[in-house]
Amino acid sequence: MRVDYDTISATYDGFRGVNAELAETVLREAAAPPGGRMLDIGCGTGNIEAALAGTANLQTVGTDLRVVGVDLSFGMLAEAKSKVPGAGWIQADSNALPLRREVFDCAIMLYMLHHLTDFRLALASIYDVLREGRLVILTASHEQIDGNFSSRFFPSYAEIDKARFPGIDDILQAMRRAGFSDLASREITVAKVTLDESHLTKVENKHVSTFHLMDDEEFAQGLEKMRRYVREHAGDPPLDHRGTLISGTKAGGY
Repeated sequence: MRVDYDTISATYDGFRGVNAELAETVLREAAAPPGGRMLDIGCGTGNIEAALAGTANLQTVGTDLRVVGVDLSFGMLAEAKSKVPGAGWIQADSNALPLRREVFDCAIMLYMLHHLTDFRLALASIYDVLREGRLVILTASHEQIDGNFSSRFFPSYAEIDKARFPGIDDILQAMRRAGFSDLASREITVAKVTLDESHLTKVENKHVSTFHLMDDEEFAQGLEKMRRYVREHAGDPPLDHRGTLISGTKAGGY
């Protein structure tokens, strides 16, 4: 079963977002030059663009940094355009980007690889559209998926995601084959998550695609387990949502 992002686009922003700290981390890692062009593959509703627009480093998207977002879902792009009209938005398949070669100074992909039919083709396509500069990927390792707090309540959560998310070594190998150099990966804290009534509301609305791919009975049982946990652990400190930041460079002189 595939997730219908056109259907969920109208409510997506009510339960998903990008905090300013993560946006600044991605921007630093991308190392975009002043006035440069950044490509956001799988941009969704433009949450990273909205977060970047509010940072001290980028007051207005489209002025200091020219951003183009690509997504297959028209519904998600419509939401993105309404939030950040200064960016460019293109409906396209990320496996074969319909863009000119060597026009972007950096590219980012945030929790996108697991949605692709062939992430290796996408990485090669991104390499082609970069003039030179960095590709930054945010994803989850299989170890991080196993350790995700949702796995405590939903038995198939880790199994579903490990079948979708490519391994970190596989990603690095594919980037190397595509031509990227100066490869690096590191674990980061993506967000602090408090298991409370607010988080329960997000889960009830299936704020991550994994829940859409889960058996209805398992989802209902896991949600009830989480409700009991929230009642019994009110006031517990936030949990770290961990991810892996991967980067590589297309060098100049091509």
